[in-house]
Amino acid sequence: MSLGIWRRASAEGVAAGREAHEALLRQVELLNLLRESNAAVREERERCAAGEAAARAALEQLRASTAPLEQQLAAARAAAEAAEESRAAARAEASRWELRRAQQQQLYGSVDLAVYGRVKA
Repeated sequence: MSLGIWRRASAEGVAAGREAHEALLRQVELLNLLRESNAAVREERERCAAGEAAARAALEQLRASTAPLEQQLAAARAAAEAAEESRAAARAEASRWELRRAQQQQLYGSVDLAVYGRVKA
């Protein structure tokens, strides 16, 4: 083999080696970027998980603090409903007594004021 062919082959081998070396350096750089990116994503995931856990704990605490208020609200609604039923019953009774008074006045021409006063009170 002549020296010129050997030099040319050697130069081609060196060029190929440089290209392979540069390709490996690009791959290493890409892998380093991916590693850093993955580390950043893991860190963000951990922050988000911690934030979620804190938010869930705060939500549970708020639910626990509102539970007595919800019970009080339910009791107040039940009392209001009972009062409304009682008021409706009282109105119905008053309406019946007014009808009876009107019937007595029509039938007898007058109303016993003592009875009317007791009923009205």
